[in-house]
Amino acid sequence: MRGRIRTYTPEWYHHITPDQVDMVRAMAERVQAAFAPLCAIAARESDVPLAKALEATILTLEALCADEQGNHRALYDGETGTMLRGVLTQILASDTDLTFEPSQWPSILGAITSTMQVKPKTGGHPRVSILGALEARLQSVDMLVLGGLNEGTWPRQTTNDAFLTRGMKAQMAMQPPERRIGLSAHDFQMGMGQPKVLLTRAIRVDDAPAVASRWVQRLETLAGAEAVKNMRSKGTRFVDIARALEKPENADFVERPKPQPPLEARPTHFSVTEIERLRRDPYAIYAKKILGLYPLEPFVRDPDAATRGTLIHKILELATIADIDYASEHAPTLLAQIASDVFDKEQLPEEIALLWRARFDAAIPKIIEWELDRQNMGVKRFAELKSDKIAIDGTHVTLSGRADRLDCNTDGTVDIIDFKTGSPPTGKQVRALLSPQLPLEAALLRRGGFQEIKEKDVGQLLYVQLGNAGKFEPKDVAKGKKEEVIDTKDLAERAWAKLIDLMKYYGNKNRLFIAGDAEVRARIWRRVRSSGACDGMVIGR
Repeated sequence: MRGRIRTYTPEWYHHITPDQVDMVRAMAERVQAAFAPLCAIAARESDVPLAKALEATILTLEALCADEQGNHRALYDGETGTMLRGVLTQILASDTDLTFEPSQWPSILGAITSTMQVKPKTGGHPRVSILGALEARLQSVDMLVLGGLNEGTWPRQTTNDAFLTRGMKAQMAMQPPERRIGLSAHDFQMGMGQPKVLLTRAIRVDDAPAVASRWVQRLETLAGAEAVKNMRSKGTRFVDIARALEKPENADFVERPKPQPPLEARPTHFSVTEIERLRRDPYAIYAKKILGLYPLEPFVRDPDAATRGTLIHKILELATIADIDYASEHAPTLLAQIASDVFDKEQLPEEIALLWRARFDAAIPKIIEWELDRQNMGVKRFAELKSDKIAIDGTHVTLSGRADRLDCNTDGTVDIIDFKTGSPPTGKQVRALLSPQLPLEAALLRRGGFQEIKEKDVGQLLYVQLGNAGKFEPKDVAKGKKEEVIDTKDLAERAWAKLIDLMKYYGNKNRLFIAGDAEVRARIWRRVRSSGACDGMVIGR
């Protein structure tokens, strides 16, 4: 898989120290030095002898496995090391004149070792052996444990042959199925001849009660109730030992994290997307903004839904900046060219690029139609605008946001648009301020947060979903049922008011950043309602 060009600075880059950078560089230099013999072989333009390629491989492996004193003994320790030493020695002793291209060496070495298996030494206690029925016949032991004494297991259930009837088998002098039952009975009889025998079986099999083997049933019938009771009392001792070994230690559940950081350590700035996270999972904000913890990116990250979202956003941003005339017959070609440039720069794996590109190409006609309608209305488009930090009333906290797109209408209103490649929030969630991103961006707009936009009146709040199979669906989340339109100005002000309450709530030094789930949010909600400090604030679903 080809490496994807990184278009952003990873978060960990801002947290490493110069000493850590020096350590990484020193390690990289050691790795480079270790691979130098193999790199020299790979750089050759002529064929390389087998002995030379093997010598370079051995030097590289020993350099990679060397400890602080330069000792590489660990490379040849254990079963794997012994087999590796044997393989290398065998190849060196072959005395062959084989030569090949350097690029063929990995395939050759893989072919040599592909059928080799490293069998670990058998573990367990030296006085305990696990044997099959046939092997157990030939052994004399102090104590024998017979397991699986259930019908269907010992003996196994007989089945009729799908091709040969009993009569046909008799004519061909083939053994009947019942002969295996006789052999199982013989195995049981031989096992019962040991000095001590422990008979075991499962009480339930596949969530259903199991039936004891016919050998056990006959033994219980012949021995009598008193003898069976005596045998079971002796066997209970072993059952109790097994249960004691399997019994887990009693451990209390770890208490849910609920840190209480001092006021001076609490965040003084939020983005609009962090507000929803703060309401739903306060501890996530504590980990990110107070502890400075971020998920460590995998060393090799496959393109995922977030990568696709970034691609689509970039295409639509560049299309807005290019100011395409969507009434022109060249508009689809220009939009497709922008998509090609973005996909080429990203260098995705071919199969993923083909799939994602086909989905976007299928949506191009709908994008052109939607953009043309807006163009005919005379809107002026702005892409990826970042707002200034706006102070939240009555607190020492500021809020900022980044709008995917702002469209200025001829009537002086501004439509706020957010593109989603996944499932966008529902209109009900937005109007209930469970997903307050767009209402808060509207509040920032009304407070002059976007310097490029002079207008402050909010028009539509649009989520535009770009899904699979060319799906392109704009949705005004300010509209309710039966075309009921919610006043976006009122929605923005309600979102701002609840934001003020939320910041005041966490501006109290006694408030905890509790790890969130439905139960925790409900507890926070009850606490807030009982305190009266944030009357009406929505914490979560």
